[in-house]
Amino acid sequence: KTGNILSLNGDISISILSGVKLKVDKIEYKINNGDRLFKSDELIISPDIFSLIKGNIIFKSLKLVNPIFYITNNDTENSNWNKAFKNNNTTTKNSKEKNLSIKNENILDNNKKNLNPLNINYLTIKNAKIKYDIKDNKIDVNDIDLVLNFINPNEYKIKGSFKYKKERINILYDLKYDEANTELVGNIKGDTIEVSNNTKIDLNRLIGTTDLKINIQNLSDLSEERIIFNMPIVVDANIDFNKEKFIVKDSKVLIKKNLINLNGEYIKKNKPKIVKISIKSPKLYLDDFIFKKNNKKK
Repeated sequence: KTGNILSLNGDISISILSGVKLKVDKIEYKINNGDRLFKSDELIISPDIFSLIKGNIIFKSLKLVNPIFYITNNDTENSNWNKAFKNNNTTTKNSKEKNLSIKNENILDNNKKNLNPLNINYLTIKNAKIKYDIKDNKIDVNDIDLVLNFINPNEYKIKGSFKYKKERINILYDLKYDEANTELVGNIKGDTIEVSNNTKIDLNRLIGTTDLKINIQNLSDLSEERIIFNMPIVVDANIDFNKEKFIVKDSKVLIKKNLINLNGEYIKKNKPKIVKISIKSPKLYLDDFIFKKNNKKK
């Protein structure tokens, strides 16, 4: 239905010793123009037999081993993943609206009782990589381990870690999802950085809010370039967003002993884009913002 291409380039095997498991080697998923979305050394699937007999496809577990996910955007505002599903969404929009108008009430009632939109009870991603290529800015995130566990109707637990530079960053989130709203609460934490957020999104109107807290011991650790200052930073931000605007309100930034109150707005729909920023501080110590280079005398 998507028009994308799933290639199976390796062996396929079935095991029934500890439940039915299907193992597929060397899989690749790409857009019909040839752009890659992801590839993986192994895909291991364990279906729920009782659900399959009833005509429902539900996986007890699904595991990807050594996958590589590709996120690219070098020409337009659409990434390769947006392109992958854009055509399908456009061509099927009218038919979906007709079906939803007929069955909408029953579908919503069923979703409220038992919603597992991925139809996967336990998803494991082992030793993954993400390759970003956004307008020729290339970033690789390596050694990603991730588990997504369906624990209750409308609720997932996300746990994992990834490697950034030499540091191991841990991930822990609760994801609640229904037919209209998504709530993501949790944190990303390492030895020198911690990011926590409480994000709520209205899927029907595509609007949301997030309470964001960031604590970085050394800002220069985030970049290979030496233009970023060697200093700690703490951010406590309240953010509203929709398809057209990104609003930062009543937010505080603490850089060393400098407290900065921040409000701002980024309007995306206009060309050129509009950025409005209001910065207030009772006192700034300018020496904290001056890049100092140590000159050693010989």
